[in-house]
Amino acid sequence: MIYFILLLGFIFRLILINQSFWLDEGASLVISNRPFTDIFSYLSTDFHPPLHYLITHLTLELGFRSEALLRLPNVIFGVLTIYFLYLLLELLNHKATLKIFSRKIPHSLIAALFLSLNPLHIYYSQELRMYSLSALLVVLSWYLLALFIKTKRHLHLGVFTLVSTLSIYTFYGGFFNLFAQLVFIFISHRRLLVRFLSSLLVTLLLFLPWLPTLLLQFQGSAFLKSLPGWVEISGQLDLKSLLMIPAKFSFGRINFSASNSFLLSGAIVTLYYVSLVILSLKRPVSRLFLLWLVLPIVTAAVLSLFSPMLGYWRFIYLVPAFTTLMALGLLALPPRLAIFNLFVIISTSLLANLIFYITPSFHREDWRSASQFALDQQQTQGAQPIFVFADAFAPVLWYAPDLVYTAPLKDLNNDPILLDQRLSDGTAGNSDILYFHYLAQMTDPGRNIPTWLDNAGYHLLTTYDFSGVGFVDYYTAK
Repeated sequence: MIYFILLLGFIFRLILINQSFWLDEGASLVISNRPFTDIFSYLSTDFHPPLHYLITHLTLELGFRSEALLRLPNVIFGVLTIYFLYLLLELLNHKATLKIFSRKIPHSLIAALFLSLNPLHIYYSQELRMYSLSALLVVLSWYLLALFIKTKRHLHLGVFTLVSTLSIYTFYGGFFNLFAQLVFIFISHRRLLVRFLSSLLVTLLLFLPWLPTLLLQFQGSAFLKSLPGWVEISGQLDLKSLLMIPAKFSFGRINFSASNSFLLSGAIVTLYYVSLVILSLKRPVSRLFLLWLVLPIVTAAVLSLFSPMLGYWRFIYLVPAFTTLMALGLLALPPRLAIFNLFVIISTSLLANLIFYITPSFHREDWRSASQFALDQQQTQGAQPIFVFADAFAPVLWYAPDLVYTAPLKDLNNDPILLDQRLSDGTAGNSDILYFHYLAQMTDPGRNIPTWLDNAGYHLLTTYDFSGVGFVDYYTAK
């Protein structure tokens, strides 16, 4: 049965795998495509550890260039996450089952099925970012911790230490998970606390070589907080950011804000799933998963007082705990009601995935088409793209490396005098301009660049729209 669930999860994670790379995926590619020794220095301007970039670098070195092949390792990480969640639940030996058609279905299979169909985990199992690998390593770390608790063997603690180290070298959220594991050991297995602390100390010592780069990343990211709207996008500490986490855990990347009826439907689904999580608290085994789910969010909420980090996508590694608690809550219901709710959850997940698949506006930004359009217009009409940023956006550098462009906001500085000079230099001799609106509301809220184009004698001829990328204005000289 588990192999059928893994196959099902694999199939769902292959659907739409060939979408265009969006902004953050493009950043992963641009950094990973550099020589191996250069990756570490370029990561000082990013805010993530190096492991996933190194894996992507290896994938590129093997000659993989298509969207599907480059995303395939993350799909495999996603499927393995389902499998190790199943192994963890089998190891915990929770006896709860659900009888369907004379067959007893254990809790481990139900939780694995929920994760295999979870829309948010499916989406980020395709993302060419570190979130899928992070989720795998977190689940694997809990499995190894449970194995160590059961056997008390040094080998299992050593492998746990290794996986914990790989986790924090993949995503900084791994530190929050370590904190949850520390609290779990302190509450439930205090006799093992000293040995766990020794493992934690080794993990922290192994992270020390990366600490100087982390400090540079903190310094380099400071300017982002000054951009209008950036704090809100990153997940500031407010009710909306906190509510968005269980909402997205429930129905994925679907946007229910289009109408009140859709918003109400999303709220009902979220409350329904959260109620199952609350119902799971009747069972002692839920303690592990509750700490796994709640403590990283609480920790991030406290730290968001200083730097916003409550964006729901940063908590993909908590989705396995969420689906496990849902399954536990389901099994706390009377048998017939549990069966009914099982099919409701399966149907809801399938519907959420279907809505996502058939709605292009929910898909990733179509930089592939936008970049090819810009390159075609430059080659045929001599059009010069303007990006409202300090450089071309990363997907453009990947899809159209030969494109000649202007990105006048050096250091994101839109001082009028400097901006005028950069635009004058960048557009000299060009009668046609392609102005990309992307991120302009944050980087040029005063619309200084369109004003300059008007004053410089350019006329807006037409506007194109690319899914997710937004509007591209075609200007020509008057």
